[in-house]
Amino acid sequence: ELYIKNCLDSVLNQTHSDFEIIVIDDGSTDDSVRRVNEYSDDRITLCRQKNKGVSGARNVGIRKCNSNYIAILDADDEWLPNHLENLLDLIKIYPDAAFWVSGYRKSTEKPSGYKRANQKFYIQAYLDSTLKNTSIAWTSAVLIRKDRFDRTGGFMENISHGEDKALWIEMCMDGYLGKSFLETAIYNVYDNTLS
Repeated sequence: ELYIKNCLDSVLNQTHSDFEIIVIDDGSTDDSVRRVNEYSDDRITLCRQKNKGVSGARNVGIRKCNSNYIAILDADDEWLPNHLENLLDLIKIYPDAAFWVSGYRKSTEKPSGYKRANQKFYIQAYLDSTLKNTSIAWTSAVLIRKDRFDRTGGFMENISHGEDKALWIEMCMDGYLGKSFLETAIYNVYDNTLS
């Protein structure tokens, strides 16, 4: 409940406005549902379920989406206004990618201003970066293709750490990821952040 308003506002303030928002309430026990219900935007759909964990919530949300292009945003994170526009530009550059990812930064860091060309990451390059502990893809900065996602087992619901990396590896095995280094997503760091 402390973060959902900032999260939803960051989506509603996008320069690209043709989207739907599927909010998965994964068995919350606070006032999150009330805060979501305060919005009267027809693009927002709230789905409530018993707690299934982060992977279960993401899998349900993705399956409920009508579009083939799905961006994921955790409730305590935010997008800058050009996030979706940047990802849609990546689709034009890399139309056959398995998925796309934008640059991001932690809220405790200053914007880097670092200019780097967009890049393709095939499985070997992705694994090399991951093994060097360099994160190429972060869930709240990713845009996936639902048809490619459906060919995987989705986010692994039986593990609690690394479920996102496991899915990105599986999707890279089905092609490559298109990466923009423009920072358009903010990973908010709080005392109770999971990772």
